[in-house]
Amino acid sequence: MSESTEATYHALILNVMVAMMKADGDVDAREVAQICDLCDEVVGYRLGDAFKERAINAVRFSRSEVLELVRKYEGRLDEREHRSILDAGLRVLRADKRMDPREKRFLADVRSALRLETDEEDARSD
Repeated sequence: MSESTEATYHALILNVMVAMMKADGDVDAREVAQICDLCDEVVGYRLGDAFKERAINAVRFSRSEVLELVRKYEGRLDEREHRSILDAGLRVLRADKRMDPREKRFLADVRSALRLETDEEDARSD
């Protein structure tokens, strides 16, 4: 993956995770912790406590703006990266052990923007 493509992937995955967290109008501590863990696991850096709130609040895009970004850049990424973005968002949604209808709708919108079909793993959320 080129440096530019990797930066695009990292930006998309972080924006999708934060938008998923905010989809139900509530910022749950478990969702924040999940995003921090996923940043370490997927993106390769750990958000320190001092930066968690600032990093998450820095993502100020609305859900529609995040979907627009996903649609704009999805052609630069392969299916594995698309699936990884969706999986990260799904893991954030599941962190608080409940799925609000707004979260389910946003998940479906992200899946569509990434041109992914529902698979067995994320079908359990629908």
